[in-house]
Amino acid sequence: QIRKLRRNNLGNNANKDILETPFGQVPILEIDGKPLAQSFTIARYLAHKFSTNYKISQILEILIFNLAGKDDYEAAVCDSIIDQYNDFINEIISYRRVALGFLEGDKDKLRQDVYIPAVKKHFPLFISFLKNNKSGFFVGDKLTWVDITLAHAFATMDKTDNELMKEF
Repeated sequence: QIRKLRRNNLGNNANKDILETPFGQVPILEIDGKPLAQSFTIARYLAHKFSTNYKISQILEILIFNLAGKDDYEAAVCDSIIDQYNDFINEIISYRRVALGFLEGDKDKLRQDVYIPAVKKHFPLFISFLKNNKSGFFVGDKLTWVDITLAHAFATMDKTDNELMKEF
């Protein structure tokens, strides 16, 4: 049995329930009563779980979650692209914390010194996967969790920094 816990479905004991999670935060994917934490870990788990052979009764789940790639190599390439995206996020975290108001600092200076160089370093790498693959997907010839994750990330960035994203 799989159940995803989010802040809005924890109920009246939300704070107590969150403190009992592995990292004291949500989301949590509960698998047979055991918690699995962290968004990317949950995404990888679901992508891998539903990319293997299952009984006919699980076809619907396979159609919905078969997002890890068609074989182990494609799954590994998906993981490598997401790991690269995580490297990007780690490089810009100081900018994001200031830009979002979590820390005080010079947002404009961090944008110029941290954010823009990181975008210019990492985005050509992501774009090269799309150009080299020729299918319109990052990996293989069908939708993977990488396409969904990066499409969401890039769309969000495009809304907040349209001029910079036009380069890509």
